[in-house]
Formats: sequence, C-alpha cells, structure tokens
Amino acid sequence: EYWQRLFDGMDEIRSRLTSASREKIYRLMQDQTGIDFNRDNCYAVVMWVVKNANTYFDEQLVTMYETMVEMANVENYVSNKRVFKWERFRYMYQNEKQEATHYRLKVGHRMVLNRCGGLEHRWGTNRGIDERACTFLSDMATVAHNLGFRIIRHDLPREGSVMDSSPFVVRHTPAKGKPESLMRVRVFRNSNLHVQFAPELIHALNVQHGRLKGWLRDDAEAATELEIPAETAARHFTPGFRLTSSALRITAPAA
Repeated sequence: EYWQRLFDGMDEIRSRLTSASREKIYRLMQDQTGIDFNRDNCYAVVMWVVKNANTYFDEQLVTMYETMVEMANVENYVSNKRVFKWERFRYMYQNEKQEATHYRLKVGHRMVLNRCGGLEHRWGTNRGIDERACTFLSDMATVAHNLGFRIIRHDLPREGSVMDSSPFVVRHTPAKGKPESLMRVRVFRNSNLHVQFAPELIHALNVQHGRLKGWLRDDAEAATELEIPAETAARHFTPGFRLTSSALRITAPAA
C-alpha cells in the first residue's frame, strides 16, 4: 500500500512518535486513499504530517506523564505515597473574576506502575516480558529522546527478552561523558513495572508537563513551583524537538 510505504519512509518522524501517535497519524493518512498517489499529493501529505507531528509530540508527552500518574497505585504502595506529591495552586479565569483550583503532580524518582505490563505466564509457562511493558518503555524512551536524551535503543527490551524480575537498565549518552542509566526497570508477574528514572529526566518531564498544561509560565516559575535549581528549570523549559520542512530537506515540487 503506497501511503503506508510513504509513512514507513519517514524515519525522522516515526522515530519521534509513540506507538499510539504513529497509529493515529497512519489512520489519518489512510483517509487520503481517495486521492492519486503522485508527487504533488505526496508533498502535500508529508507537509501535513510534519505540521501535525509537532502537535503530537506535545500531546504524547502529556499522555505518557499522566499515564504514569494514573497507573501508579498511590493507595496501595507506600513508596508512591512518598514520591507523588499533590499540590494546589490558584489562578484567575481571564473572563471570569473568580478563583479556581487546579492540581499539579510532582513525580518522584522511583515509581511502581500498576497494569503497565510485566512478566507473562500462560498455561504454566513463563513467556517473559510482555508486549505492553515493552511498548510502555519504548514510548517513554521516545518521549525522552524528544527532550534531548540520546537513548541507547538496543537496551530496550523486546517481547520475551526478559525472563525474570532481575533489574535491567535502559541507558542514555550525555553530551559529555559515558553512558548513564535513564531507566532502571524490574518487571513482575502481577503486571507491575518498578522503574527508577534518572532525576534529570524527571525534571524535564515535570517542567514540560507544567508548561504544556499552562501551569508554568516561565522557567523562573518552574524553578519556584517545582523546587529545582534555576539553571535546571531554564534548561528544560524550552519546547522539545520540533520538525521543520528544512530539517527533513523537503522541497516543493517544481511548478
């Protein structure tokens, strides 16, 4: 199918999208099957994908962040009660002179994620780490990649490649220095993941999530609200990776 091949060839875009975002964009591209597959139409579709991909980069960060919050069972796990901090802050409606209350979530460095996948057992046979856990970790690595972390992708597990609850590490390579741990992971039979994230990744996620939700207006406010150093807030307040036609070396068809 030609449109599928076109999307498969957009490596710079596909590598920046989570599994759910890739599926959404491909479904939208499938809606173009009623038009001719030619150079002009391919250019128009690619430019549409570039424009919309940037929106998906932001949406998928918010989705992954809030998925972690949703899947962390803060009532059952004492460790999460320590690391998940709910705080209120007030703001004024622009059109209504009344106060409203929002909640902001501060994610800690260690989390127990419930129902995010784990070790799969069928008919008494251990099949190892399941597809859901692999997808979650791959999607988290994609979000981190868009935030500037250089992921060592061959560290990511494949379905069935991890057979027990021994810890494994997904690393990233800092701009200067040797590879470091980005996520230290353990998987369990009860469909739980235990993940210790690198502090710098958590800072980046907190700042970007607050910025995208409109809760943090600038890096100074991020430093104050998140209780992090000013230089850390400034480093992570800039929007993540953005696609442009020039970055992809896309040129318009000749008239």
